[in-house]
Amino acid sequence: MKRLAIWLAALCLTCGAAAAQAQSSTSSTDPTQPKPKPKKVYTEDDLSELSGGISVVGEAAKPAKKKAAADAKDPGKADPAESEAEEEDDSALDRPQCESLAWGMTVDTVLRQQGVSLDRNLWVQKAYGGDLCTPTLGSPDNLARSVTGDYALDDGSRIRINAMLFPGLPSSAAFVESVKAGKPWILIVGGHPWLIEQLDVINWDDGAAYDIREIKLTDVYYRRRTTFVVANRNPKEIEAVIQVTVAKR
Repeated sequence: MKRLAIWLAALCLTCGAAAAQAQSSTSSTDPTQPKPKPKKVYTEDDLSELSGGISVVGEAAKPAKKKAAADAKDPGKADPAESEAEEEDDSALDRPQCESLAWGMTVDTVLRQQGVSLDRNLWVQKAYGGDLCTPTLGSPDNLARSVTGDYALDDGSRIRINAMLFPGLPSSAAFVESVKAGKPWILIVGGHPWLIEQLDVINWDDGAAYDIREIKLTDVYYRRRTTFVVANRNPKEIEAVIQVTVAKR
């Protein structure tokens, strides 16, 4: 009997150890547990594909991809730089926050709309002193001045590019009619450049005055669209509006 009791006790200890080991093994390899996604690290090759050779300056953050449900229903309440209510290309949101490159691409788009094709990195070099990827946009006044000047095209012709800056949002009839006519304008809000695509306005005094209610915006760098609802925002959030025009010399 004594030997039988000792044998049973040893058997219980062995079974307990085996069960504990099985439980530990199962928990460590539980397939239902989500695996952490590897963090994207941008190399020089990645940045070259985006910009043709841009050097990173400072730590570049990414724009937020997720917003609260209320913001998604009303993008006018969300920061245009973060809203995804009308987002079109999720893959572009993985780009590094290179506001300098965003500026260069925006100016390049505005000029292409007017039949002028120049290297987009030219605008980065002129505004930032080199091929730099900066996480901040910089002074709108300096950006406008960096674009204005005389340029020679590949066919030998010469053009004059003027960048006129308006602090805040213009409300003049000339501005509204220019946007309606499809003239390109750049709006800077939240330290990021956007293209003005369309205005929703109330006409006063037979077109002599306008009340701007909404601004349809396009972000050429992150490939997204959003709407700036003026009634839900502080107009002072708009840092500047810049008109870029081209004239033959």
